[in-house]
Amino acid sequence: MNKDLKQAIKSFILLTIIFLPLIIFESYSSYIHFIKNMDILKIAALPSYFLAINIFNLKLVLKYFNAPAFIANNKLTDYFKQKYNITEKQGEIIELIMEGVTYKQIAEKLFISPKTVDNHIQNIYKKLNVNSKMQLSNFIRSNEK
Repeated sequence: MNKDLKQAIKSFILLTIIFLPLIIFESYSSYIHFIKNMDILKIAALPSYFLAINIFNLKLVLKYFNAPAFIANNKLTDYFKQKYNITEKQGEIIELIMEGVTYKQIAEKLFISPKTVDNHIQNIYKKLNVNSKMQLSNFIRSNEK
């Protein structure tokens, strides 16, 4: 699972845990005598929770849907290369993979050995947390302009 997604889930759970006692108190306020006189608690817990959740969601949406593209005009963007620490050679290899070029053809085009291509590809997979050319392609194309 994506590290940012894990962080978002943890934040949502924490926010819910913080507001849960207030919502429970609000729900049972008519039965608990010391809460009966706390009008602000009766009307504020649930709206405050929803406001906090909406603010959290807006931040999340802006972060993920406002991110620069990973690839544009079949070239990796500088944003992508910097974000994932992709070297120039790795960038060339990724672009060739995206074109459908085989590993052997990549080695011939870049004047490197097939073993070197394989080493670069394994490093790319590790950096991007993918396991195949299909996952690599889907990952990059998921943020395309």
